[in-house]
Amino acid sequence: MKSFLLKILYFILIGVLLFFIGLHTPQPKIVETTALYALKDKNILLKTTKDRRIIFIGGSNISFGLNSQTIKDSLHINPINMGIHAGIGLKYMLRTSVKYVKKNDIFVLIPEYTNYNGNSNGVDGGLVLLTILFDVAPETKKEVDIK
Repeated sequence: MKSFLLKILYFILIGVLLFFIGLHTPQPKIVETTALYALKDKNILLKTTKDRRIIFIGGSNISFGLNSQTIKDSLHINPINMGIHAGIGLKYMLRTSVKYVKKNDIFVLIPEYTNYNGNSNGVDGGLVLLTILFDVAPETKKEVDIK
């Protein structure tokens, strides 16, 4: 019986040791060529574009479904496509973009379908938002509430 209990103790200790090694192993940062890193360029465009603008806020539906050149050619307004991923959350997208809206800008909000079905990740953000806050734009952590 004593031998059996020792084996169980060793097994548990090895499991705990592997768990703590896994916790303290540095995680690789996400690749900087992913769509999430486009947020940096989009924020620069939002801050620096001077002329009249039309700003689109949404998820990947805006990122992949909008032809900015067609909008610019037909409306003669500079489009700024802030769409990246619905997992960032609508609150974060609005908080980080609204402060740069100027007089005479047109602000278009086009939420993803998940914002209509009661999924709080679509509004508050999910794991993708954590990636943004810790890897892509850590300076924007103050834009997120505790919830």
